[in-house]
Amino acid sequence: MKAIPVLLALILFVSGCATIPGAADLRLRTGRYGHAAVTDGKMIYVIGGSGPDGLLGDIEAIDPWSGRREVITTHLIPRRYHSAVIKRNRIYIVGGESGPMAQPVIETYDLKSRKIKMPTLLPTPRRLAQAALIGNDLYVIGGQDQKQLNKKSNRRTGMVEVYDIVGNKWRSAPLMPTPRECAVVAGHGKIYAIGGYTGGETGLTAFETYDPKAGKWIQNPDIPFPLSSGCALLLRNRIFTFGDYKKLNRVASCSLRNHEWTELDTDYRKSRHNACVRIGDEIFVIGGNITSSDSHLDMIQRFKVPELLKAKERVAPKTEQQ
Repeated sequence: MKAIPVLLALILFVSGCATIPGAADLRLRTGRYGHAAVTDGKMIYVIGGSGPDGLLGDIEAIDPWSGRREVITTHLIPRRYHSAVIKRNRIYIVGGESGPMAQPVIETYDLKSRKIKMPTLLPTPRRLAQAALIGNDLYVIGGQDQKQLNKKSNRRTGMVEVYDIVGNKWRSAPLMPTPRECAVVAGHGKIYAIGGYTGGETGLTAFETYDPKAGKWIQNPDIPFPLSSGCALLLRNRIFTFGDYKKLNRVASCSLRNHEWTELDTDYRKSRHNACVRIGDEIFVIGGNITSSDSHLDMIQRFKVPELLKAKERVAPKTEQQ
């Protein structure tokens, strides 16, 4: 009879009624913003960014189930406002800024060998560009190039450059219709460019799709509210975004079936210049900031996908201004 309580306690633990120590309240070792994050489906890898003591050149590896954290390298080029993708256990770290300069080097970090390589340079060094991977093609989209930085301009570029990671060759793709920095997600063989910023007082409402097979951009109906400086991911046929430059607690969703955007009622805590990944049925929103200075968040927010899919939706008025 004594085995029954033990068995019951084990069932409760596994089912989630008891939490795994350290996993419920995930946090970064170093708070940061302007970083990148990727996952191999098991671990979360958080790369670089701006920390309390300056630019970071590390990767934090986080096991979201046990709460275990490890700094697996500190030898990357310190940078922020970069992006990253993962392919066959290799992380590609693209663009960003290191001091006043747009970073020209693409670095790779091999998760198995733990070696860093620099396989190529960006044809056009940029900060705030976003990377998207389709097959073996790494797309580098938008952002701000060095010429714009030199002129101290707030303008952004619509440039799209494509790196064949197998052939080690670059080529150009059609410009984005709206030059900007913006969140980008890839899926269904296409790339979706969401909102963004290109100077001015507010974010942008542009929403555009690139079809690599057709070699052209498609302008979708505008987002009904300005949206910038957050992160985004694609889940089935819906895009989710987390954070916004001015409405920091905004969580938004778009159905790719009808391109209808809504805001979601969630317990999302304010952040922008963050990063997000999905593992299984959970989404993790990592770090960020809430002010332009002295803000380096170490929090990792986690959301259950089924709960997000059922969250109460609000249709924002198209005249909304930030």
